[in-house]
Amino acid sequence: MERMGCEGCERPASVDDWIGYILYNRAFAQPFKADDITTVEQAAIKTGTRYYATANVNEVISFMGIMERRTCVESEESFEEKMDRLSSRAEEMVDHGKIMVVLALKDKKLA
Repeated sequence: MERMGCEGCERPASVDDWIGYILYNRAFAQPFKADDITTVEQAAIKTGTRYYATANVNEVISFMGIMERRTCVESEESFEEKMDRLSSRAEEMVDHGKIMVVLALKDKKLA
């Protein structure tokens, strides 16, 4: 399921690289229906935007968690509660035919 846009662009070395891009406001993660990946792929190639798509539950959990960390205020839930909540949401998302797509922000340089 792993795909990248931008012909000739180097793929980031790892999921951890994408997590770093999200954390430092260089990318964002968004769920899409798996059927929409063609549209995402075409738009990314047309605009030269890098992207990473995954239906791997562990990667989805990581991307959801880092998006929350970047965009939300600290919650009072424990780490275990947060992981249970994210795991449940990620599994439900994948079960419903959705994928997580990470898009690089066009105005931000990626290493």
